[in-house]
Amino acid sequence: MADNRQVMRLAALRSHEALAFMAALAPEFAAAQAANLRCAISADGTMTLFLPHWNSPPHHPEAKVRALRDAIAVALQAATQESRDLSKIGAASRDLAETLDVVAAAMTVLYLAAEPADGTQPLQVQKLAVIAGPPEQVADLAATTIRRSRHAALIVGTDATQTIAILRLSDISEDGATLDGLRAGIAAEKQGLTLLAPVETPGGTLFLANGRGLNVQARAFAGHVLRGLVAAGQLAADADLLLFAGVTAYALPHEAAFIPAETLVTAPDTGDWLSLRLLDVQPSQAAAESLAAQIADRRFPVGYRMALRPLPDRMREDADVEQLREEIEEREAEIALIRALAAPQLRLLRFSDAQLPALVDGLRRMPPAMQLDAGLTFATAHAAGRAGPAHFVMYDPAVVAIEGHLPEFYWRGQTEDRPICYWVDPPSAAAMTGAEGEPLIFVPLRSHLDPPVASFGGQLDQTMRLVLGNLFADAAPVLEDKAARPVFVFSPPAEAGFDMEVDLLDAAWFAPLHLQLRWINDHMLVRSPRLADAAVLTRLAEDLYEGEAARQLTDRVQGDLATLAGAWTKGKEDLSTQIGALMDEVADEITQSHDRIRRALAFLVAARDRIEGVDAVVTEAHEVLAKAERTAQHLANVPAAQAARRLAFVGDVLAEIETGERTLVDAQSRIAEHRAEIERLLQGLRSR
Repeated sequence: MADNRQVMRLAALRSHEALAFMAALAPEFAAAQAANLRCAISADGTMTLFLPHWNSPPHHPEAKVRALRDAIAVALQAATQESRDLSKIGAASRDLAETLDVVAAAMTVLYLAAEPADGTQPLQVQKLAVIAGPPEQVADLAATTIRRSRHAALIVGTDATQTIAILRLSDISEDGATLDGLRAGIAAEKQGLTLLAPVETPGGTLFLANGRGLNVQARAFAGHVLRGLVAAGQLAADADLLLFAGVTAYALPHEAAFIPAETLVTAPDTGDWLSLRLLDVQPSQAAAESLAAQIADRRFPVGYRMALRPLPDRMREDADVEQLREEIEEREAEIALIRALAAPQLRLLRFSDAQLPALVDGLRRMPPAMQLDAGLTFATAHAAGRAGPAHFVMYDPAVVAIEGHLPEFYWRGQTEDRPICYWVDPPSAAAMTGAEGEPLIFVPLRSHLDPPVASFGGQLDQTMRLVLGNLFADAAPVLEDKAARPVFVFSPPAEAGFDMEVDLLDAAWFAPLHLQLRWINDHMLVRSPRLADAAVLTRLAEDLYEGEAARQLTDRVQGDLATLAGAWTKGKEDLSTQIGALMDEVADEITQSHDRIRRALAFLVAARDRIEGVDAVVTEAHEVLAKAERTAQHLANVPAAQAARRLAFVGDVLAEIETGERTLVDAQSRIAEHRAEIERLLQGLRSR
C-alpha cells in the first residue's frame, strides 16, 4: 500500500559509509524514531535518508525536525569526511512504503557489514543454532542437531508465523561433533537451520552467521550502534542481538533459560526399548547391475574420469624447480604454524588497573566450582614506570574452560582498549623442549611474534634470558634465579614511539585464584556489641554536658560564620561577575546601536543623492517631452501645406501640357507650310 508523504531527501551513503553514519547517529536514535526518519537500503548496501517534513505525518515539531536534521549533518560529516548543508533541501512527495525506520535500518546495516572471517575464530566459543519453521519440522531438526553437536542446551519460542528454537552448542569436530555434515545435507533441502557465532563489540555481543565477522573498526562502530539501540529503548541492556537470514533479528537476554539437552531425554520406565533384527544378506545380480549402471551414468559424481590436458607452461622450465621448493618451504612453515595453533596452550588474562571491572565481571559469571579450581591461578605485578598494577590470570583451557564468561571487546570499549586474552606464542610453543625453568612467552590472542624468537639461534631459554634480560632495569630476581620460570608478556605499546611492551613475571608468583583473591569473609570487619551501665552513662553525660555543649555551640557558630563569610565572598564575586557581564552586554548594545545609526545615516545620504539624480532625470524627461510635443504640432501642419503644393504642382503640370500641345500644333502647321513651299520650289526648278 502506498505511503506518500512530503519528505526531505537528505543524502545517499555508500555501503562502506553506512555503518560509520549509524555509529555517529546512535545517540539520536530515539529522536530519529520519534521523527520517523526513513532509510531506503539497496541490495549493494547503499542507503538513502528521508526525513518527513514537519507539515507531513507524523507532524513532528518543526524545532525538533530541524535539530535532528542538524544532527544528521554532523553524522554525515563524520562518516564521509565532507561537510553538508542540509538546510537548503526542500520537501518533495515520496512513497515510503518500501523504506525502513532507523532501528530496522541500523540492524540491516550491521548485518550487511559482516564479512567473511579470516578463519581464526576461537574454537571454544559457544555458538547458537536457530531453527525456524512448523513445530514438527523444528522438533525433528532440533533433535538431529542436538545429536550431532556437543554440550547443547535449548530454548523454544514463537514469533508471528512460526516456531523458533535456539540451541546453544559446541560444533568442535575434535569433540565428536558432526554438525557440519548435517548443515551440508540440509542446505540442499533448503531447511531452516542457521548457525551463529558471537562477535564481541564494545557495546555488547552480536551473533552473526558462522564464518562471518567484523573487522576492528566495524566492531567499534557496531558497539556505538548497540549502545544507541539500548539508550533508545529498542534493545535490553543485558541482551545479545542475533542477526541472520536477511535480515531477521532476535534479542536474546544473557539470563535466557536454556534447558540442557540431557534433561530433555528420559529413559522409558517399562517395556522393551532395544530391539534387534537379523538381516540375511543375499547376492543379487539385479542390484549389482543397477549399481554398475549408476556408476557408469555420466551424471553420477563418483568415479574416475580421464581426459587429455596440456602441460602447464610453468612446468616446462627447470628454473621453476627452485621456486617450487621455496613455496614448499613456505607451506611447510604455514603447516607448522597451524599445528602449533592447534596444540593445547596455556592462556593468560591480563587486566590493567583500569580493566578491573572486567575481571570482577568475569569472576561473577563463573560458577563457584570453577572459581575454586586449582587450575585457575592469579598473580599481581607492578612494573616500573606504570602508575597502577597489572593483574594476571593463568589457566590451561584443557582443564578450565572460561571462554564465553568474559566479553573482552565489550570491556575494552567500556574501560581501556588494551588486549585482555593472551596465549603462548605459537612458534615459541613449538620450539619449547619441556625443560625445567623454560620461559613462557605470551602474546595477544590470535597473534604471534615475527620473526619467531626461536629463529635467532640458540635455545629459547638462553635467548630470552640473555638478550631480553638486558632490556629490563632490574630483572635479576627472576632471570638470574635458576629455580624461577620467567614469563614474558608482549603487548601493544601504551605510549607512542614504541613497538611493543614487555612484562616480566615469575610463574612461581601464580597461586590458585581462590587463595589469592579473598572474598566476602576476608573483607568483612565484624564488631561485637559493647553495653554500658545506664548510671555510668548518666554521670558521664552530666560531667561532659556543659563543656561539650559550649564547645559544640562555639564550633557551630564558627562554622556558621565561616559559611556566611564564604557565602558573602561568593555573593560579591557572583554580583561582580554579573555586573561585569551586564556592563559588557550594555557596551556591546551601545556599540551595535552606534553601528546601526551610522549605517542609517549613510543610507539617508545615499537616498538623498539618489533622489537628486532622479529629479535631474525627471527634468530632462520633461524637456524631451516638450520637444516631442512641438515636433508633433509641426508634423500636424505639414499635410495641409503639402496638399496645396501638390495642387499647384498639378496645375503647373497641366498648363505645361496644354502649352506643349499648342506648340506641337503650331509646329505641325509650320512644317506643312514649309513642305508646301519646298514642293513649289521643286516644281519651279523642274519647269526650268
